[in-house]
Amino acid sequence: PMYDVLVLDQPQYMSNKIPSRNDCGKPYFSHRAKRIVGGTTAPRGAWPWQVSFRYMSGLYGCGGALISDRWVLTAAHCFKGEYNSIHKWRVTVGMHDTKANEPSKLDIPIRAIIKHPLYIAYNEEEEQRNNQSTPLHKRYAHDIALVELDRSVDIQSPYTRAICLPPVGDAIFGNDFDKREPGSPLMHDNTVDLFDVERKGQCWVTGWGYTADQEETDRSRLRQVRGDVISSTQCKEFWQSELEEDTLCFGDGTHGPCKGDSGGPMSCSYDGKYYITGVVSWGSEDCKQKGYPSVFTRVTSYLNWINKHVSRG
Repeated sequence: PMYDVLVLDQPQYMSNKIPSRNDCGKPYFSHRAKRIVGGTTAPRGAWPWQVSFRYMSGLYGCGGALISDRWVLTAAHCFKGEYNSIHKWRVTVGMHDTKANEPSKLDIPIRAIIKHPLYIAYNEEEEQRNNQSTPLHKRYAHDIALVELDRSVDIQSPYTRAICLPPVGDAIFGNDFDKREPGSPLMHDNTVDLFDVERKGQCWVTGWGYTADQEETDRSRLRQVRGDVISSTQCKEFWQSELEEDTLCFGDGTHGPCKGDSGGPMSCSYDGKYYITGVVSWGSEDCKQKGYPSVFTRVTSYLNWINKHVSRG
């Protein structure tokens, strides 16, 4: 058969809803790591919401994150051209090492790919250059997509869990990020202060992408990198380019995602849980241009759209 299809016996997992705040964003295995380009190999089970999108040839294409037992959040540009088809991909959950025979690893068919209706890819030939004539990577607008799995997965298992979405309408988590002052207090208990998360350095990016430009070294195991979130205002200054308001930036160009990490999550820790703050969109061509942060689609800009699809039925 084309896929190993997971059929669950426990009906309580056959839900199409986003898990509650108490049931998401908690790895079964805790971990500590030093400050995938410039990162480290992740411990197995540290990022149980990480999903792999692989071409039918077996090559790794994009990353994503489980946000419920049936839905994955990723980047729209992963599904360009002929790859905008549910039949072109293998979606794998519960995986750490792409080459290892892991009992937790499951391939799940795709039921639907839903790209944001305003998604657009800018002209590939268009370049924006800084003083060092470093070319800007291809840019996207509204680069976010939802993938519905054909089967529900057990998101209470040690190696397969859902990451938390930020609360709907919670401006403190990111919508007013650029306007906040350092040390501003929380508005109420169940909001998440992204400014504090950034300053504490509790945001991570994960994936099986290149460890440097065109390098395949140790790509079989999931990698992680820790870094700082950078506001869109600051990021515009680094890139000397206009950026969409629905973007966040991460890292310094030498620590961050690379080719193959597209669609993967920025996981930010707050109060014992991880929240998906961004989705990997684009960066410098060679992934190692110091001073050029990676650009992410900001999840808080799309919460209503996400909930409309995920909560249906």
